[in-house]
Amino acid sequence: TEATDCPCGEPLQTRAHIIQECPLYEEDREVLRSFDRDLSLQRLLGEPEGIEALAEFIRRSDAFTKTPDRETHPGGSTS
Repeated sequence: TEATDCPCGEPLQTRAHIIQECPLYEEDREVLRSFDRDLSLQRLLGEPEGIEALAEFIRRSDAFTKTPDRETHPGGSTS
């Protein structure tokens, strides 16, 4: 079975946790906040500009990967 906990210690890693709360991705959320300061999932997932911001967040942070490299690149990917 696949683990459902977050590397930050949260017992359940959900999309809302990663996008809105996880301290491992705090620095990377800047790109999301530039679109919506409140990090509304409805806006981020439902509007074209929100989807673009979310794609950039994922690219920068490696969020939603099976094994994100947060130890090597705290605050996001540097490549």
